[in-house]
Amino acid sequence: MINVSVIGAGVLGEALIERLLNCGFSVSAYNRTKHKLEKLILKGVRPIESLDKAFVCEQKIWILCLRDEKSIREVFSCEKIIEALKLNKFLIINTSTIGPKGSAKLEGFFKEFNVEYIELPVSGGIEGALSGQLVGYIGNYPKYLRREFDFVLRALLKGHCLMQSNQAAQAMKVVNNYCESINLVVAAEALLLAETYGISKEVIGGSLGLGRGRSVYLELLLERYMSMKCCISVPLEIRIKDLELAGELFHELSIKSRFYDDALELYKKTLCSSSLALDQMDCFAFLSSSVKRGAR
Repeated sequence: MINVSVIGAGVLGEALIERLLNCGFSVSAYNRTKHKLEKLILKGVRPIESLDKAFVCEQKIWILCLRDEKSIREVFSCEKIIEALKLNKFLIINTSTIGPKGSAKLEGFFKEFNVEYIELPVSGGIEGALSGQLVGYIGNYPKYLRREFDFVLRALLKGHCLMQSNQAAQAMKVVNNYCESINLVVAAEALLLAETYGISKEVIGGSLGLGRGRSVYLELLLERYMSMKCCISVPLEIRIKDLELAGELFHELSIKSRFYDDALELYKKTLCSSSLALDQMDCFAFLSSSVKRGAR
């Protein structure tokens, strides 16, 4: 049985942990908010009470599923953890989207220690994580624990691409996320057009996805529109954070986007429209309510 430790049990982290458990891995996990581990503990996860002790005594394979580069640096700011990194050999796999600049900073940080740091940002959401249908961009192939790394890949991913560097892996994930962000906005506006024209909900659900204009995000939005489910698949603030990473890339490469500013404004206005936790799909509800307010 392969032992893996996971840091971060948010929306995606929890799904990754469940998938690893279901594939026969022995999993220990750490989350700053302890109660998020309660359900996972019942399923067989060993909670990590103290990260510094875990790095001294426990697994050699660590998977990071945190919000951003700053959150990762905070984890490794503890002196005891830094000492453990100097003394023991670790394989650290980062599944978070942090952008190429964040990746370069972390790679430089980990080079000072006895650590192999691998970027593996993943795409596919909760559903993909639970079913092992994620896709991933691999920054480097590890020299250490290769067999175990391959087992992790087979458990989590349906496909992957080996990039030329950690930074290239993060850049490609940012580009993919930009496509997702724009596709979702276009899908929301298409659905809004059909609804405002007066086409019935049933007809929209049965016809909008039939043509060549369909996309994964149009299908996901239609599913939510028809079922009226209220769940968090990708938190809206994460979608905004990922879109802002694309903005950094546009700026760095001196490319003027024709869509970035409008998409970011829509997501931010949606986020400000409610004090509740929102999903990325809630941008359609915001657009729809805006049209209805304007018609009064």
